[in-house]
Order: sequence, then C-alpha cells, then structure tokens
Amino acid sequence: NDAHFDSFQRDSEAFVIGRLIKTKKDGILSHGGFHGRVLTDDSKLQEYNKYYDESKSIASENFEPYYSQIGFQTMIYGAIVKWFDLDISEAIILFRWLNSAMLAALFVLFCHWVREKWGTTTQILVVISIFMSCWITLFASNPYWVTWVLFLPFVLKLIILEYFINGNTCKYTTIFWISFLLLLFKCLMNGYEYITVVLLACLSPYVFYSIYQGWSFVRTVNCIGVAILGMGVGVILTILILCFQLSTVMGSLSQGFEYVVNSLAKRTHGDYRNHADIFADSLKSSWNYVIALYLKGPVIDLSNFNIPIVFKKIHLTFSLCIFIFTLATGLLIFSNLSLKHPEYFKKQIALAAMTWFSLLAPLSWFLIFKGHSFIHTHMNYIVWYIPF
Repeated sequence: NDAHFDSFQRDSEAFVIGRLIKTKKDGILSHGGFHGRVLTDDSKLQEYNKYYDESKSIASENFEPYYSQIGFQTMIYGAIVKWFDLDISEAIILFRWLNSAMLAALFVLFCHWVREKWGTTTQILVVISIFMSCWITLFASNPYWVTWVLFLPFVLKLIILEYFINGNTCKYTTIFWISFLLLLFKCLMNGYEYITVVLLACLSPYVFYSIYQGWSFVRTVNCIGVAILGMGVGVILTILILCFQLSTVMGSLSQGFEYVVNSLAKRTHGDYRNHADIFADSLKSSWNYVIALYLKGPVIDLSNFNIPIVFKKIHLTFSLCIFIFTLATGLLIFSNLSLKHPEYFKKQIALAAMTWFSLLAPLSWFLIFKGHSFIHTHMNYIVWYIPF
C-alpha cells in the first residue's frame, strides 16, 4: 500500500540524504566520503522527514557515518548535487527516477533475451511477474540500494554470452576481466549487500550456456573457475579500498581491517557473546528457522490491489513456487520432448538447470549471512529475485 511504499527503507535512504548534507557543506570526500545520517533527536522516520525538508538548516557536525560501504553511489550523487547546485529534496527525487529507469532498462534487456529464446508469450508472462512483485517495486527507486546494480552482473552476463562471446571459443582472460569489473562496480556502488547472491547469480548464465551451446565439462569448469577468480579479485580489491578509506578516519589500516572483520562476524556466524543483544539473538538462531521464515514470504500478494475481494485472497509464497517448479522439472524430464524436439528439449533443460542453480543464490544469503537474515525480515525477500 501507499503507506508501506512511502516509508519503506527510508532509514537507509537517510544515509544518502545525510551524506548529501555533509557533501554540500564540507565536500565530497569529507569524513572519508562515507555516507551516514545527520543526527537529530527524532525517531528515524521523523528524522528522515525533518532533514529531507530542512536539510539546509541542519548542521553537518552531527554526522554519524556508516562505515560498512565505500559509498561510491553517494559520492556520485554528491558530485551531481554540487555541480548542478541542486536542493537535496529535488536531488533525491531525481535519483529515485534515475535508479528506477536503470532497473527498468535492465529488465527490458532481460525480457528481450527471454523473447529471443522463448517467444513473445513467455516474454509477456515474465513482464507480468516483474510487474506483480511487491519487493521489486519497493526496492526499485531507493538511491541507497541502487537496486539495478544487484541485477546488473546477471543480466549483462546473459547478454554477453548470447551476443558477444561464445563459451566454446572465448579467451579466459575475457571472462576474468568481465567478472572482475562487474563485481568491482557492484561493491563500489552498494557495498557488500547481498554479495553471495550476486556472485552466484553471475555464475548461473554459464550453467545455461554450457548446456545450450554444448560446452565440454572441462571448458565449463574452467570458465566458471576463471569467473569466480575474477569476481573474487574484484571483491578483495574493494575490501582493501574500504580498509584504506577507514584508515583515513580511524587512524590506521589495522583498525580499518578490524572493523571489517567485526562487521562481517555480526552478520554471519560470529560469537554472540561479543555483540549486542539484537545481534546475539540473530547469531543464536537456527538455519532451519531462518530458511522456513523466508520460504513463507509472498511472491504475489494481491491484498493491497483495488480488485474484487476474491482475488485479494491470492497469496503465492516462495515455497509454493519451488514446489511448482519441481513438478515442472519432473514433467520436462519424463516427457518425450527429447525425441520429438531435441533442440527445444536441450534449451528447456538448460533453463531448468540454470534455475535450480540460481536457487543457491538466495539460499546462500540465508545460510551464510544468517544473522543479517534473522533481523532484516522486512526486506531480505528481494534476494529470491536475484535471479531465481
């Protein structure tokens, strides 16, 4: 509903506004370039509304930085605000539109790929499924999340493998540099948010094309291995950049590295005795509990649509989607398509294999970043869509 949409992740967006206040008064790289909030005595949402409306009068000295991201997106925003001398309230609206447009452009590319492979009818169904997703709608415009960057590696890998390189003949150096640049850009723009999800999503196109184009097993393993190496180097480089950035405000590289390690521990499986109560509870939670929680989440929830009451009761969960896909995969395997239409069958098997592989992407976040998933049940359902 409108109230949920208007308030969704405004606390995160407040980091962007706080950084813009700091940038306008003290420069783009002040306090290391980190984004953060400018503190007031109000609650988070009231604080957001207050300095959204009164950003010119709020002192940047009350800046509370957020150290878990490099914050390159807010550096870009800050440069635009200073270059064009924009009011922050105007700038935030502009950045929402730009992020929404970028995400829409990526989905257009993806839907074009779907039409090329499966035709217009399938493309229309994909468009409807994107349109009906409440989670994509909620995240799309947020200037903190830069949501299109989460989908960029997956979509670009599909397009590159389809139109520009053939996995049977392309050089490993090409795969390395493409993978490196995509993950470097992702980590610069929105940090390590859902990093394991993006990493696995970036590999899923190789699963599809290895079957569809008939790669050898050795070639497939080598391509995936080189892609992992490229992505890993990209992530490690940004961690080093973050540690150096932290050293400019904390005093030394060792302190920056220590902060990164502690930040990772409280989001994954660190010792709960070393953290505040809210993090301690999350670290003590079980994997089964966390995964069951997210399996019950809504894929499609029509309760807020202006439609007849009978349709409002439709509530498709992620667990039901997985069950339906299991049935579809079984029907495909035991069908006679392999005899009647072998090329079409190979394409469908490639799609099924990629989809099952892509299921590992959201599960990786729930399992590895169990602590984060336990706390952020108001938003982490978005990982089901990257790209599953």
